[in-house]
Amino acid sequence: MTDSDLPNRLQDAQIVEVSGEVMSATSLKTVAQELADEHVKKEDQKRLNVRRKDLWVDLKQACVKYKLDPSTPIRIVFLGEPAIDDGGPKREFFSGIALKIGKKFWCISKMGYL
Repeated sequence: MTDSDLPNRLQDAQIVEVSGEVMSATSLKTVAQELADEHVKKEDQKRLNVRRKDLWVDLKQACVKYKLDPSTPIRIVFLGEPAIDDGGPKREFFSGIALKIGKKFWCISKMGYL
């Protein structure tokens, strides 16, 4: 199935528009799961042990070690922290990576972007 089939799949999922908002009668979750099944690898998650102060270095090392690509499922563990990755550490990790990229390519001050 291709991305061009998405409108048909959304229609099949009983999507209705109510006063400008898109609502699902049954299953946007089902459509999202189908897309994930098609585009995300079916392998165990790769556990990435990262240090908060060296996120970029640890990410580059993990990419080489595990041959990561965007469809590889990952689980983030911050070294020295007991948190379980139910989404929070992964969001923190990607937020930190985005901030590092932003600092490198854009001028960021405490007040925001310049």
